[in-house]
Amino acid sequence: MRVLQINFLNCFSTGNIMLNTARVARERGFVAYTASKDSRDARKADRGLVNHYYIGSRLENTFHRYFSWYTDLQDVCSCFSTLRLIRQIEKVKPDLIHLHDVVGWYLNIDILFKYLKKKDVPIVWTFHDCWAFTGRCIYFDYAACSRWKEGCGHCPQKSYMPGTRTPWDFSGWNWRRKRCLFTSLDKLTIVTPSRWLKELTEESFFAGRDIRVINNGIDLTVFKPKTDGRLYEDFHPLGKKIVLGVAGAWSARKGLDTLVQLSKELPEDYYLLVVGTEEYLGENITTIARTHNPSELAELYSAASVFVNPTLEDNFPTVNLEAIACGTPVVTYRTGGSPESVSEKAGVVVEKGDYEALKKAVIAICEKGKEAFQDACVEASKKYDMNARFNDYVDLYEELLKR
Repeated sequence: MRVLQINFLNCFSTGNIMLNTARVARERGFVAYTASKDSRDARKADRGLVNHYYIGSRLENTFHRYFSWYTDLQDVCSCFSTLRLIRQIEKVKPDLIHLHDVVGWYLNIDILFKYLKKKDVPIVWTFHDCWAFTGRCIYFDYAACSRWKEGCGHCPQKSYMPGTRTPWDFSGWNWRRKRCLFTSLDKLTIVTPSRWLKELTEESFFAGRDIRVINNGIDLTVFKPKTDGRLYEDFHPLGKKIVLGVAGAWSARKGLDTLVQLSKELPEDYYLLVVGTEEYLGENITTIARTHNPSELAELYSAASVFVNPTLEDNFPTVNLEAIACGTPVVTYRTGGSPESVSEKAGVVVEKGDYEALKKAVIAICEKGKEAFQDACVEASKKYDMNARFNDYVDLYEELLKR
């Protein structure tokens, strides 16, 4: 059986999910193909990918990006790129197509989804965020917006997504267009990484569709208590309680301001370590640029006394999984799917935006000692073994293909 996956990138979190699912599918006898946008990051990450197709060109994708920024018309360019992708699909003849992030200025969704309807094969679509049922946004919690339930328009957070360089707001038109295209697929199965996103999807125009939950997974052979590396030795013997924050890209919605505030208000024997930025944040904070070395990241998790995730918008953050796998308890807001991986024995969940409760939880964990949580954290992480989760996807493929 042949399966094709399509994603915005072949790297970072969603790209790794795509490629590893393809790997497991091949191990189980499938002929697996993958496709992603052509970009500098994609080419840099390419280490001899098998059966991989690059969509479009950098020039075409760049034009698409700027067109969207200045018109607020989402995913209407890249016509030739999408037609070439369709020719590639016809060439490989997949029995099932698995979509991931189709947003990202590299596909014309009108052409693609009209073709998929005619193709009449099972479609699996993993929602890594909320974009599929909004007029523009990937999340809307930060803006406290619920317009996506009935039809977008008068978007309160135009500055959050493409559209920042135009006075026009086509979010309502984008929403109606998506509803028409996406709900036309008769053989669509939606997968969400969190129960939170599943519940939101059930409130959208996808209500009544087949929606499954498959959690994200991590490599437990890498993310585990690691005390024998250079970074662990650099930070662990400081004689202070290390409060760690990690993000691929920090922003207001990720809660960077909360970590800065913690650095000013926690007792003197506490020390903030923030991974994902080189910006100077204060004298009691050490910042480290984003590391692409998972082993080094595991050392930092292992050196920390507590991991803090003050995100205000999120789906099912992988950083929580990585922290508990390294034996480090997590403190997070009750935001999106972030609490779903944090049991009572593996950390503390406080109400979203309740900074004082978050600070008290950090102090309480550090005073009790990381050792009181470590075994429970490692045990809780076992349910997020990436190979088991990728096998869940292949099990879904087999189920759908047997129908």
